[in-house]
Amino acid sequence: MNEVEKLKGLLTFVQQIANQKGNEWMWDDIYELIDEKSNLSIIDNHPKLKHIYEQNILKVANHHADLFYKDFSIESLLPQLKSDFVKMDFAMRKGDLGLFSMHCYQQVEGIVNFIFDSLIYPDWDKWKFTELNFNDHQNSQFTTLETFFFPQKDNSADSKVQHRIKWTAKKKFEVVYYFFVSKGEKSYFQINGVYFFNDIYNLRNWGAHRGTFESDFQKQKVQVANANPTLFYSNSIRGLHSLVKGFINV
Repeated sequence: MNEVEKLKGLLTFVQQIANQKGNEWMWDDIYELIDEKSNLSIIDNHPKLKHIYEQNILKVANHHADLFYKDFSIESLLPQLKSDFVKMDFAMRKGDLGLFSMHCYQQVEGIVNFIFDSLIYPDWDKWKFTELNFNDHQNSQFTTLETFFFPQKDNSADSKVQHRIKWTAKKKFEVVYYFFVSKGEKSYFQINGVYFFNDIYNLRNWGAHRGTFESDFQKQKVQVANANPTLFYSNSIRGLHSLVKGFINV
């Protein structure tokens, strides 16, 4: 038996003794000895400890996802929403802004698409005539939802089909936020809903393209997020919560 095998046998013996009832104190002494006498830089980078750490993070993230979506009523969406939330939470703990934004955006996209396709678009021909009452001069030109979301009037024979083509991700988000978060009140335009969408959309695209910028606007958004990541994470989760809460309260 060589020296390594002898040491492994000693470790097995110590483990067996420490696992016996009444000897639980031995583990505390072992951990304390490791903390005081060992090279922590080597221990911190050990694959086993990293795996344990990541498993604990995932357990906490799953708990957060359950709490975040506990009142969400669309069962078919929950598995994917929770899965993306866990990945988002994990990315935040790792400090990955791009990955965080991607998984945050996926949740927004899933909720928005469901609401838009199921509840809004089928009745758009009726709702598009909803009258707006803006006090500020900038928006006084818009009198209905139709003119607000599509300033350029569509005179085609089948306007509904044309609008289907023009429904960008941002427009879908805006109309969903308008109807379901603020219940059609003008305060919608004062609670930074579109800013939230623009932030996660641009950060998500930046991360997906491996850190390259598509525009100066996107570069500015990334720089602001990098300057204060904590604020970016907080605002993004708050925006996502507003969307989820707005849907729950419908």
